[in-house]
Amino acid sequence: MTWALLHDRDNWLRNGMATITSSPAPKPGYTRDALFDGSQAILYRAVGVADKRIVITPSSASLLTYFAAHDLRIHEGTITGAMLRANFGSGFETLRQWTPAEIEESNWSIGWVGGRPSAVVVEFIVTTTLSGAEWSLGEIVVGSGAIIGGLSQMWPTPARQTVHARTWNTVANGPWRTKLAEPVSSYTLTFPAGREERLRQIYDVSDGGLRPASFMPDTKGPAAVHGHISDEHTISLGLGGVYEESQLLVTESMRSLR
Repeated sequence: MTWALLHDRDNWLRNGMATITSSPAPKPGYTRDALFDGSQAILYRAVGVADKRIVITPSSASLLTYFAAHDLRIHEGTITGAMLRANFGSGFETLRQWTPAEIEESNWSIGWVGGRPSAVVVEFIVTTTLSGAEWSLGEIVVGSGAIIGGLSQMWPTPARQTVHARTWNTVANGPWRTKLAEPVSSYTLTFPAGREERLRQIYDVSDGGLRPASFMPDTKGPAAVHGHISDEHTISLGLGGVYEESQLLVTESMRSLR
């Protein structure tokens, strides 16, 4: 199983390398900027129109390696699918199609990982049983520079293992009982010795966990996680002070309760 992570600084919609050039108008009280503000607390909710399409245009032809649509919701009717396609200079190509079952099993956050050069337009399209259904998204993440399974020029050695933990925080609900809040997933990526300096760099550019990341636990699967790189950096030392392994922790952002 191979994972992939796109840091906030490599997200085209956050670093200015691309803009959303077309999308359904947001409902009053919502904003299109919520699609790339780095937080899922404020959503983009679109008016009910038949063409549920978001068009993203890079400032110049660019390498496309990562796409994710987080917290997709359908407010009328049911979803029948979603599609990612892109134009690489010779017409549109379909890169990924998600079935309703895949979208639901992924907790309504889906992604794609590839490596296609010279993308000039990227489109995300949603289809529903009711053509005029209202729908919403928490975040769109698209860009290049994704770290895939730890294999890159800076990480030539893959991660040793990935540990997935899912927890539910309890919230006080009166003097005699508690209730479960939104569940949160965390992923611990363990690397062999020799990667500790690179991991320190990742933590530094994450600004203490303030800058978001998009993470896919399995590049062959549909699920994506909108999260943050933890501000805790773990390095294990063995006998004689020799580095044995380092750990990178990605924690899912708390989605808005609805």
